[in-house]
Amino acid sequence: KPIRAIWEMVQNARDVSAGECNIVFTRRIDTFEFKHDGLPFVNDTLNALILQTSAKSRNDGDQVGQYGTGFLTTHKFGREFHLAGSLKLVDDEELYYNFPKLIVDRTPNTREAMATSLAKQFEVKDSWLEDLTYRSSTPERWTIFTYQQPNPIEGKNVEEAFADAPEMIPYVLSLNEAVKSITLKDEVDNRAISFLSDEKRMVEETASSEVYETAISIDDSK
Repeated sequence: KPIRAIWEMVQNARDVSAGECNIVFTRRIDTFEFKHDGLPFVNDTLNALILQTSAKSRNDGDQVGQYGTGFLTTHKFGREFHLAGSLKLVDDEELYYNFPKLIVDRTPNTREAMATSLAKQFEVKDSWLEDLTYRSSTPERWTIFTYQQPNPIEGKNVEEAFADAPEMIPYVLSLNEAVKSITLKDEVDNRAISFLSDEKRMVEETASSEVYETAISIDDSK
């Protein structure tokens, strides 16, 4: 189901959270956007995204394979996406390349065509090491994935995911302390709904367990 792709994206944002990250999903005609304000890319994780393979999380906490087979479910929303964000150029220095667009293309249907496409993507990324245009001592706040949707089924998948997500998001926030908020912005149906994790407190404690409750604020423009 398309909703699984939404949860893969939430997991991706959680894995790179610097503490409490915010996530925004935006549905538009012909495009779908996922963005989060987690940590910037490092070389290994950006390589893993291009290859869609597992890599160590940029956060030193949970090391979930961010861009492995699970992340491939996001192809339900489009097999090409435009990525904007920041790449940390030096491990021990605050030096970033704030790139406005990297095209990650999964549309080729043959091994040879895919190899050519991947080579082009790595060529673009590697050229940043010599390019001073977008260098900065501070990273961009948002990492943005904009999925291109030339096929109607991709838009239908987003529509279905947006219909299913509001029921599950409060549970997702309760179980993931590294995610502060999730917003669904539907520019097709002119609706926005935001979920904010306000407070978590223990309500019961026994010798073998603890029970917590989380307050979730919901702002629905419908």
